[in-house]
Amino acid sequence: MTRAMKLMSLVMISLMGVLPLSVSPVQASTSIFLEDFGPSWVPGTQWSLAQSASFTAQVSTSGSETPNSALRLTSATQQRAGGLLYGTPIPTEFGLDIAFHFSMWGGNGADGINFFLQKGTETSSRMPAGGTLGYSADRNQNPNLNGLNNGLIGIGFDMFGNHGNSQFDGTGCPSSTRPGPNSLVVRGPGHLMAGYCILSTLNQVSDVSTPVNTKWNEGPSTRAGRARSVRIVLDPSTITPRQLKIWLCASGTECSVSSTPAVTINAPAELIAEPTVRFGFAAATGGFTNNHEIWGLRIRSQIPITYSLSYELGGGSGTLPASITGLSAGASNSLAAGTGLMRTGFTFDGWTCNNSIGDKSAGSLLTQPSASVVCTAKWTANPAASANASTAPSRAKNDSSNGDRGAKQRIRPLRNDTPAASSSWKADSLRLCGVNQKTPNCTLSTLKVDGEGTYAVNSKNEVTFTPDSAFVGKATAVRYQVADSAGSFVSADIRIVVSGGELPSTGNNTLYIFLISLVFILTGSSLTYRMFDRSMRN
Repeated sequence: MTRAMKLMSLVMISLMGVLPLSVSPVQASTSIFLEDFGPSWVPGTQWSLAQSASFTAQVSTSGSETPNSALRLTSATQQRAGGLLYGTPIPTEFGLDIAFHFSMWGGNGADGINFFLQKGTETSSRMPAGGTLGYSADRNQNPNLNGLNNGLIGIGFDMFGNHGNSQFDGTGCPSSTRPGPNSLVVRGPGHLMAGYCILSTLNQVSDVSTPVNTKWNEGPSTRAGRARSVRIVLDPSTITPRQLKIWLCASGTECSVSSTPAVTINAPAELIAEPTVRFGFAAATGGFTNNHEIWGLRIRSQIPITYSLSYELGGGSGTLPASITGLSAGASNSLAAGTGLMRTGFTFDGWTCNNSIGDKSAGSLLTQPSASVVCTAKWTANPAASANASTAPSRAKNDSSNGDRGAKQRIRPLRNDTPAASSSWKADSLRLCGVNQKTPNCTLSTLKVDGEGTYAVNSKNEVTFTPDSAFVGKATAVRYQVADSAGSFVSADIRIVVSGGELPSTGNNTLYIFLISLVFILTGSSLTYRMFDRSMRN
């Protein structure tokens, strides 16, 4: 190591003690879901059991175990796989704080449990068996097993040690160190045979005094003897970069977020781009066995959940009514009058609102559901205009956007698109076209283009492009489709250009320039460097 490098290291180390740390603010939260999985629990219509499972997830009660009831994902018998998904999507914008207890006991060491998040728009509950732990793909089987549809994150509590092996990576994963038995394995987004790459692992060591380092098979082979607690926190959108943190602690307590997390990673772009997610659990056995159980599930937001009421022109013109934000579920608001909205040959005729609300007259009361609402202007053709109305179909035009390196770009494709006469754009109908997808069969609300960035659609039919940190230039054109109120689909391209230059400042670049200048003064050495965005670091 050169003298200049040594001095730089000393300067950086000395300043680490005085630089402020990024800490999630302590704020009020909203309770989203509570379930103890007591003796009377049944899945009902809220839960979807794993398709093609060889074990039906069910509550197991026993007066000799503590607690006396828990949700059993598999019994301690060979070649079993079970799981379930909660069917109602939950929002991600406000962050997530998830806690539960689990135990793997009563057998001889296989395989493990997985907690996962899936796209909120996904409807499949198919979960693969074996060392996939119900989440990742399996390229060792013949035929191969597809992973969970549209998985976003999978957190595997792997006792046997298979789940971290490369055969359970999908396509496109880099090589990585394999953790082995008694490990925590965090896998990223994936769909069918692609993705599910390892993002982080934690090897457990035999130290019963430190729950975060205690092997899953440490302790008596009973529900209480092998019980552990976990807490998983996803930062809200108000924090940059958004991180996912995992705490492990002794069962019977809720892990404290004031302690150091066992795992901290930057949340995958695919996860934070999704407005809602579904959550679920899965477990599996093979030639070795265990009872796999969970109980005491609690989910809440990081900051209070609020919703909005906003408006779209639906092919008309004029100034849109102001959006109302900060709304709680159940709040009542009068819909805007639509004064000043115009469309040649048409008369304003109220609003069509998404989230199953439908047509509403101007001035009528709308009760806020547990979601943000977009109301689109509804138009009725004037009689005189109807006789001579154009038969031209709905049309979409290509859209373009320019922005700086590292900066998000927002595109509103429908602003230059024209719906057919007596028609309007259907709320929340814009979708992106993936590889080999063509109108009207485009289905994506999020699209990742390798080496360029991520496109995400919101409920207002808007698209946000988040460029990769190093990308500069003309992006590959991305196709979108949108539906009109008559059920017709049209499509056009979104074309993005990212200009060069430094990444947006995070407010700390002055410090780095000072440090580098200090090294110049102390050493007299020359040094070539490139400024970087601290928010992109792991």
